[in-house]
Amino acid sequence: MHFVLTQMMSMADAMEAPTEKCPLEESIGRISAEFAYLYPPGIPLITPGEQITGQFIRNMRIYMDKGLYLQGLEDYTNKTILVVEQQPQSTKEQDEEIHG
Repeated sequence: MHFVLTQMMSMADAMEAPTEKCPLEESIGRISAEFAYLYPPGIPLITPGEQITGQFIRNMRIYMDKGLYLQGLEDYTNKTILVVEQQPQSTKEQDEEIHG
């Protein structure tokens, strides 16, 4: 099944950003900081900078259940994924309060 992921930041920025390990099941909505490949043939399922979706996780589970080999994740058990560390979001109003 083909699906499209949203590129939330450049691949280079995602690979350079501070990261944290996140349980795969809790990573929906987060930004991937690493690649996940279906091998063979070596097709990337997700690349750094793309937003992780429920469909991505469902597809990973289907592939693993079928005995296909997923590689690229730092966690070879495929239970966690490196994601871009979440930074506290400040609002325009908070910025104005802080900076005048």
